[in-house]
Order: sequence, then structure tokens, then C-alpha cells
Amino acid sequence: MRLNLGAGNCPLDGWENYDIKTGQPCFPLAHADGTVDEIRASHVLEHLSFRDATAALRDWFRALKPGGRIWVAVPDIDKALAATDGKRLFYVMGGQTDEHDMHRSAYDAERLEALLEDVGFEQVSEWQGTAGDCSSHFVSLNRVAKKPQTAPVRRTATVKVAAYCTHPRYEAVAARNIIDGALKPLGINLHCSQGVFWGQCMQRMFQDAIDRGVDWILSIDSDSLFTAEHVRHIMDVFAQTPEADALAALQCRRGALFPLLTTGNHQTGDEIRIDGRPLKVTTAHFGLTLFRVEKFKTVPKPWFRSVPGKTGDWDDDRLDDDIYFWHVWREAGNTIYVAPSCSIGHLEEMCVVYDQNMQPKHQYVHEWRKENGLQ
Repeated sequence: MRLNLGAGNCPLDGWENYDIKTGQPCFPLAHADGTVDEIRASHVLEHLSFRDATAALRDWFRALKPGGRIWVAVPDIDKALAATDGKRLFYVMGGQTDEHDMHRSAYDAERLEALLEDVGFEQVSEWQGTAGDCSSHFVSLNRVAKKPQTAPVRRTATVKVAAYCTHPRYEAVAARNIIDGALKPLGINLHCSQGVFWGQCMQRMFQDAIDRGVDWILSIDSDSLFTAEHVRHIMDVFAQTPEADALAALQCRRGALFPLLTTGNHQTGDEIRIDGRPLKVTTAHFGLTLFRVEKFKTVPKPWFRSVPGKTGDWDDDRLDDDIYFWHVWREAGNTIYVAPSCSIGHLEEMCVVYDQNMQPKHQYVHEWRKENGLQ
């Protein structure tokens, strides 16, 4: 059985042709696991959000037989932006002739290949497009990949995981409900601690995990927003990345455009190329982060500690509890990675005010304070 998803005006003989305009969505497929020989998705993924594109590839991987192949074509974002025929904006954003002709994601070769490999495909290579089909367009990026004959080891790994989270005296109920809803379907128990000394609470809970014989610790911040799929995904990546002793999801700083991470040779504001592969970093966060418990054996206590700056003041050169942890973690020979393919939410404090034109304007609290002369 061969499926041609998103066939549109280019149906293929010998294939089962799907077209969203006739009520045949590209995913989830109704086919049972391991029953499809080949899947062709020519200029389909860019019509899905990044999250849905990943979900679609996972569903197609599920439906394919071991050894089955997937043929994917998408607009190459680099070629599209470099186009000189006056149509580059349409190559990027879609023709927008109807509700289905919209592009919601974009890819270059590195990201598409990383996405295919992250889902589980192997032997990713280039293929030549078919005449008369979008895959033959000069901006098309075409990759073919194979589902392994045997299931990846990560699908059969068994680990004991416990989740730990500290809570402030007053917390966002919406975030707590989302966190509980993400962990419950996975059968992961959430252990909580409350107190003003965050580092002390974290060390006690991590020690509890070690005493319980847990394999992986999953740390959670009370202001993180994520789904069960995010948790599944980061656990999959962790299992596939044995060189990572700690792995954090991608999370944005509050009130800024920078991710919560640092890399050794870069300063805040430097450009870092991020694709779907895990990125080695020097510091991360605890919002949705996995740790291999065995790696704590070499880390001296205290694991968390606040250290003032050189002058004894709590200036920019201070070390807060979380950053201190990452330093001693690395000094003990352990690694830290961030999974760009797992992007989670970070709850923000914002306000909305009417501007001089009586239009609602959303601002970070620090922006509102500055605008009103309070800092």
C-alpha cells in the first residue's frame, strides 16, 4: 500500500491519493501500525505548524512497515528567500488562495533532516522531484528516508522517572492544572515542596529521588507550560542522547527574546544556530529538565547555593542557586544539553492598557513601570 498525501492536482497512478480539500486529512492516518509500504508527502508539512508537522511525521512513522520509505518535499526556505522571480513571498507564505493554501512552518535541509532522524527515520538522502509536481520546483527541498527494520532501542527502554517541583506560597492555578494534566496520562508522580529557600527544597527533593532508586529526575518549574507530548518527546530525545547527562526543553526568558541557556563562547545576544538536534550548553533551566541520577555521585554538596559577587554584593556577577548548580554539575564532569525540538511555554506577568488611540496594548510589567517612571 502506497499513500500519496496532499495529492491536490497531482494524483499518482498506483498510489492511494489524499486531498484535504475533499475531506482527506494527511494525519492522523486510519491505517493500523506497520501496514503502509510507502508514504509520499510532497509540499504538505509546510501547511502544518511545527508541532503538528512533528506529530504528523510520528504518525506516518507508526503507519509505515519496517523498512518502509517516506518521501518528503517542502519549500527550501533559503532558496525561497533568494528567489528573484518576484514570487519569493508566496514561496514562503503560500499562495493563500484558500484556507488550505497557507504555510505555517518553514524548513532548511538541516532542520528537515534533523526532524526526520529525531522521529526515528534513517538513511536520509536527497531525491529528484517528479515532473509536474511541486517536488520538481526549483525551490523544493526533497528528502527520502527509511523506517528501520527493527524498532529503535528508545522504544523499548524502561526507566523509573519521578517529577519534582517547588511551589511558591501563591502559584498560578492554570499552570498547575496544565502540569498535572501533562503528567497524569504518563503515570508520572509529581512530588512537590514549598518554601522560600528554593535551593534547599530542590536539594532535598533530588536526594529523595536518589534514595528512592529513581533512574531519571524530571525537574519542573511551577510557571512552565507543557503537554504530555512534550514530556514524551524530551524523554525520547534523552534516551537517544546518552552523551547528555542533563537535558532541558527550550524555554524563553521572561520579558526577553533569549532562550534560558548559555553556551561557553557566546555572550547574551549572540546568534546561535539552532536546529532540531540537542544543543550542548553550559547552563540551562529547571522548567522541564531531565537528569541521570547516577551522575549525582560525582557532584559535591551543596548542589544549590547563592554566591554574592566579588564585592560581596548581589550584583550581576553573583551566582544564583540554579546557575551555581550548573557550574558544579559541569565541574564534576557532567554535560548539559537543550532540546530545541521541545519548545515549552513560560508563564509571563503582563498587563494590558489602552494607548492614546484607545487601542489595547500588552506590556511586560517592567515595560509598564519604565513607561510610568517607576524605574
